[in-house]
Amino acid sequence: MKKQTMGKSLLAGLLAATPNMADSGSLYFEENGLAHLRLLSNIGLDDEDLAALRNIDGIDQIAPLKTADVLFENQNGVTLALKAYGIDPADPLGGDINKLTLSEGRLPENPNEVLAESTVSAIKKVRVGDQLTFSVQNDEDTTESFLGRTLTV
Repeated sequence: MKKQTMGKSLLAGLLAATPNMADSGSLYFEENGLAHLRLLSNIGLDDEDLAALRNIDGIDQIAPLKTADVLFENQNGVTLALKAYGIDPADPLGGDINKLTLSEGRLPENPNEVLAESTVSAIKKVRVGDQLTFSVQNDEDTTESFLGRTLTV
């Protein structure tokens, strides 16, 4: 008898909470302009590709973004595997799509400064003011973009 009551209570709680959770999620997506679709290409997209995408019915905005998986070494010599995201220097907080929220520090003021995502900061122990040096362990394609660079968070 207790199992049935507990099961009914659990179901009632889930049914009551589901609309609130859905509304909260929708509000978060809307307020932060989260993208509805993510298109990936391992060879990149050129201006012609972007123009073709803009002509697809239902696509209102496009926010091209370059990413790379990169190995950096912190000031203690520990190698960190991080994902680097290119940002538009003219609009570093992301415009209307996938808006960034600055929670600590300031925006980068020169090409050798970077933002760190708060989850990366917590997991990888990266803090504002830390220096990250490009690791020689990276592949050749990544090396062209970052070789010899030390970036300050």
